[in-house]
Amino acid sequence: MPFDQEQGFDRIARALYFVAFLLVVTPLMDLVANVYPFSPGDFRWRYGAGGLLSGFLMTPLLGVTLGIAVAAVREHRLALRVQGILAIAAAVLLLAVAGLFALDALQLRREAAADIASQFDTAILKAELKHVSVIVALLWLGVAAIRASARLGSRREGRGADPSMVVRI
Repeated sequence: MPFDQEQGFDRIARALYFVAFLLVVTPLMDLVANVYPFSPGDFRWRYGAGGLLSGFLMTPLLGVTLGIAVAAVREHRLALRVQGILAIAAAVLLLAVAGLFALDALQLRREAAADIASQFDTAILKAELKHVSVIVALLWLGVAAIRASARLGSRREGRGADPSMVVRI
């Protein structure tokens, strides 16, 4: 039985989509377990959750990147578009979280002892740099994925009927 490359690549693509999904979901489940019980009304809890989130972001970003790369290589137009939209939505959500984190950090900073103020400032800066870096990456990936899906669509539409096959009456 000969090896069907297309079928083999599609099987690999499905497995890679699953790995991408796991790279996104598993760290988020770990984060939820670490910040439970939820107390979003408490700025101390929000600050802690935002700080923890910054440490969990790179693995989901890798998952998003893998998913979009697989969709691009396999020319899965719908997967590219959906993942692009989700990446942009995640970036917008993360932007809101980063903004709240900064406000909560300022509020908590007032309570910090003078001897740990520089360590506190360093932790805030480090977390915000991670947030902003991932926001930029998600936006970039999202826009690129949506544009690539549009190019795939226009390329496929251009493949219409073969002009030599048109019969003039």
